[in-house]
Amino acid sequence: MIELFIRIVRTASTAGWLMGAALLARWIFRGAPKWTRYLLWALVAARLLAPATVYSAVSLIPPQAEQMVEALTSPEGVQALDQVLPQFEFQTARDREANAWERENGGHVFVGHFAPASTYLALAWVGGMAAMALYALASWLRLRRRVRTAARMEGPVWVSDRIGSPFLLGLIRPRIYVPASMAPPALDYVLAHERAHLRRGDHVWKPLGYALLAVYWFQPLAWVCYGLFCRDMELASDEAAARDLDREGRAAYAQTLLACAGPVRGAGACPLAFGQSGVKGRVKAVLGYKKPARWLAALAIAVFLAAGAAFMTSPRTENPWHTFVVLRTYDPVRQADPAQASPVTDRGR
Repeated sequence: MIELFIRIVRTASTAGWLMGAALLARWIFRGAPKWTRYLLWALVAARLLAPATVYSAVSLIPPQAEQMVEALTSPEGVQALDQVLPQFEFQTARDREANAWERENGGHVFVGHFAPASTYLALAWVGGMAAMALYALASWLRLRRRVRTAARMEGPVWVSDRIGSPFLLGLIRPRIYVPASMAPPALDYVLAHERAHLRRGDHVWKPLGYALLAVYWFQPLAWVCYGLFCRDMELASDEAAARDLDREGRAAYAQTLLACAGPVRGAGACPLAFGQSGVKGRVKAVLGYKKPARWLAALAIAVFLAAGAAFMTSPRTENPWHTFVVLRTYDPVRQADPAQASPVTDRGR
């Protein structure tokens, strides 16, 4: 488990450069069609899912940063960090029995074990994933219970009197749930939006994105990217639904968004709710919608691909001594007494 955790930490560190580049590229091409951002987030997901590091000459990741990550996540680096970080004490059932026997017989010997910090960090990582999985499961069960009395309208559209805002729910057989009180033309706008989600497979991509977030929950940029990823899905569907509307139609669509606006919730795997993600920005985008130029979309795609090539790969390193140079800083024995040699930091000398 520790080896897997170290590999995840290394991937999260190197992928952070691509996440930062994606955030910058998204801001620069904020006027490009929103569907182009799917490519941007797909590149980030591919980097997080990559089973191995790919090295290339076009990488823009600083070699020093890459060397630091490799050094700290190497077996020697983990051992050196465990020497610096405090160890944690724990007792097994046999240890507790032995200590109870010592107390009953007037002894003062404490029996226990110590675990390195890396073990507890790995356990905390597993605990975080479990908590996020339980949160997603609880959210899904709560929604399923709420719409269990829904009635079918047509195709994948279902009507329920127990919901206040429309949403798309389901992974294998997705359904569009709308409030029973909703009527045209607002209903038409909502269905156009949700069907755009279905065409793009957002009911699959969002849970997959949440699964990646659950694995890399300790990476702050992963939370930022996931939040923007969810917002971009809504913006892309708004764009698709409002593309053929005139000015009055876009105003009515924006009014429907405001009417369906709900409380802002934390990151979740479901559902794709019509009015719960950046409503203010979406209203502004719909009202100011202009058909983007094709050249801008092509340029955005080209830049996104270039950023992926530059930050999905790691730089080639030719310095075999970087592990020694970095690790000697973390040797507490050498810092206390330079005359003493550490078997960890002296490797490769």
